Amino acid sequence: MKIKLLCLLCGLSLLIACSKKTATSPKKDTETASGNYLPGQSYVLKVSSTDGKSSATAIEYIAGDKSSQLIISAPHGGGTSPSFMRSRTSSYSYGYLSPDPYNNDTGFSSTQDSKTKEMAVAIADSIKKITGIRPHLVINHLHRLKLDANRKVEVAAQGDKEAEKAWNAYMAYLEEAKNTVISNNGSGLLIDVHGNGHDPQRTELGYLLSKSDFTNYVNNLDALADQSSIRALAKNGNTFASLIKGDFALGTLLNTALNVKVTPSKAYPEPGNTSVFTDGQYFNGGYITARFGSKKAGQLSSIQLEFNSSVRTNDSTRPKYAGQVARSLKTFMEKYLP
Repeated sequence: MKIKLLCLLCGLSLLIACSKKTATSPKKDTETASGNYLPGQSYVLKVSSTDGKSSATAIEYIAGDKSSQLIISAPHGGGTSPSFMRSRTSSYSYGYLSPDPYNNDTGFSSTQDSKTKEMAVAIADSIKKITGIRPHLVINHLHRLKLDANRKVEVAAQGDKEAEKAWNAYMAYLEEAKNTVISNNGSGLLIDVHGNGHDPQRTELGYLLSKSDFTNYVNNLDALADQSSIRALAKNGNTFASLIKGDFALGTLLNTALNVKVTPSKAYPEPGNTSVFTDGQYFNGGYITARFGSKKAGQLSSIQLEFNSSVRTNDSTRPKYAGQVARSLKTFMEKYLP
């Protein structure tokens, strides 16, 4: 009996619960005794001040259906800035940083990817409406000034204990979603939702390949498959070139659906083509794409989606664009996921 009581107390100490309501999850948060997350339920980690008098919602996981092969991540769209958390700075001294197996980027930004949290929720809702299957959704509600959830923990939190706790929860929820997807379906896709301010406006897809990679191998893309975050998809009887610039490539589908420039795609296979993208900018994927994609191993592939402002920031048109993204994802996944 004592052992059972101890296990129960340990389990309760790990549960993250609240009564938050969201567009996709109107019910009170809960978790089964077995540790499984209930589809449609919202699980929230809160950060707190040292005196316990103040707290704020930090990380939220809305569990998907077991039959879902899709995970949606939104690490930079939060706007909550608790005063009890230290703000990140560009002058922070890291000292020695041990190498990370996924990504060692120490680049600093405190800029919020505006409306990407809302875009991620809208895409998830549209997927559920179109397919009847709820995807997994993980959201960082903290402002990037407090936590950059798309960096390794030292850079993400800069030593703040509450930020570290939030980072650990974000990764744990993504791991939980990944395990659920793979154990029930064998393969899956994670999309990491971001926003860019590049000029001219375009939506960019990041596969952990540089813009020079696409230029140098534009006629031999299959040679890049093993270096990409969608390596597993190219091992399932698909050519890598078709995944990047074929008729059913996600970039190609989005280029048509959104009626904006999307790169890489069939129409714009080279993100580094400065005759089209004159600012020379391109985001090729960060920590989350590297950690949860299939470059190193596994059957979960990952793509960083960098939406331009016209797609994500207008509250009245965003649901329409989100629906088009959802339909494009459905077509892409039906074509390429085993």
